Amino acid sequence: MTRLTRTPRTTPPFSGAWWILLPSLDSVLEEHLKTATVFKGTSKTIQNELLDCMLSVLKDYILEEVKSADFIAIQADETTDVSTHCQLVLVLRYIDANSNIQEWFFEFISIQSATADTIATALLERLSTILSHGQKAKLIAQAYDGASVMRGATGGVQRKIVDVYENAHYVHCYAHQLNLIMQQATSRIPRIGTFFSDLAGFSAFFSRSTKRTTMLDQVVAHRLPRASTTRWTFHSRAVNTVYKHKDDLLTCFQTIRDSGNFDPPDCQRGWGLCEECSKTRLSIFSWHCSTRSCQMWTCFSASCRRGTSTLSSY
Repeated sequence: MTRLTRTPRTTPPFSGAWWILLPSLDSVLEEHLKTATVFKGTSKTIQNELLDCMLSVLKDYILEEVKSADFIAIQADETTDVSTHCQLVLVLRYIDANSNIQEWFFEFISIQSATADTIATALLERLSTILSHGQKAKLIAQAYDGASVMRGATGGVQRKIVDVYENAHYVHCYAHQLNLIMQQATSRIPRIGTFFSDLAGFSAFFSRSTKRTTMLDQVVAHRLPRASTTRWTFHSRAVNTVYKHKDDLLTCFQTIRDSGNFDPPDCQRGWGLCEECSKTRLSIFSWHCSTRSCQMWTCFSASCRRGTSTLSSY
């Protein structure tokens, strides 16, 4: 599915990992890879072509199901990739012929900017191909985040979509609402706010220096999530990562301090994070509670996206 990005792939997808997995699922392919002497089909060009073929088949399958569905909803969000290109993520949600809820990632749409006009135009172009003439009434919902560009009642994306698809009611994405609730709740409790502020320091310390990142790779062999002030999932992943690799991180900070290969400010900051990471029982209790809370949040966030709200496993 990565073929949908705007830059062409120059390396084999998944570093060839899918050629390890697929033979275990297909005995014919397994035999071919073992015995073929001239043509195995494992070059990056052929892999990309096969991915394109699979993508085409999957999208045709989704479109056929959408055509037979009575109603459809869309979910979209703008994101900027690592090469600073704007992309619009489009997800389709509908009920199939067996009365099962289906939710599919459909594609990345390249856009020039994140304005309401640009996003709305891109969505309308895709919807005109997804919903054939006379099927406009089937689109009954559109879900986005709460940014004014998306939810604006007069000039937002949702307004521009409703002008064409009058049944497409705007729904504020439940997972995003939960993200905002968690942000507001934690910002009102000073100790918790301080905890997550210190937590962000771990990621910032390593991400701002290739030398420190190299040391992290050597000692911990695991990268820390990049800090984000707008995504609660960062806090969840950061807590779990630091808690899981706490001992290795302590070793890493001590190595930075004692190796003599780092500047005094790096040693000082690293030692401060080491002290933060090695606090006594209160710190261990805080890490444990935060880890447990973030696990529950991740579970509940997934439940919101699935349309359920059970936390029975907790």
